[in-house]
Amino acid sequence: MMKQFKGFTLIELMMTLAILAILMSVALPSFISLNRSSNITSLSNSMLSSMLLARAEATKLRGTVAVCNAASATACGGSNQDWSNGWLVYSLGTSRTNMAYDATQNDKILALVEAETGITIKTNSAASQLVAFNRDGSSVSGSMASFGICDNRGADYGRQIQIQASGRPSVITPLDGVTCAP
Repeated sequence: MMKQFKGFTLIELMMTLAILAILMSVALPSFISLNRSSNITSLSNSMLSSMLLARAEATKLRGTVAVCNAASATACGGSNQDWSNGWLVYSLGTSRTNMAYDATQNDKILALVEAETGITIKTNSAASQLVAFNRDGSSVSGSMASFGICDNRGADYGRQIQIQASGRPSVITPLDGVTCAP
């Protein structure tokens, strides 16, 4: 009587691995694109949340709260119109015309957001380095500011944050009037 073995033959195993390799080669590019889109969405939501936080704190504190492009964890002044390093949300300790973060003026950092590598955040000239909110929640500049958030796939895959003169921030897709070119 012959023993009967249970299990897979080498040919069956090789065929299964070949089919799995073909499926992975089709699914991997879609997964990478999904991951990139998720990163852009996440960073867009972080920026929107920061703008909403600044606006809400300005009304709560009855003072000016600003968001600036970060040069470091405690300093504003990154590249002009480029917010790709991240941003600071802070309340101004004293009323003044120069709204840049200054710890000696009792300014208080409310939030620090570091941007993700590989994602570009550009803005129009109205918000080149700073967006500030008055105590009524309106924009200090009195004009609309826009931020384009993209990766290396370009503006077609990007998102835009708009801050109206009234201070209301919103997310817009696709980009309208803001470039994402690095």
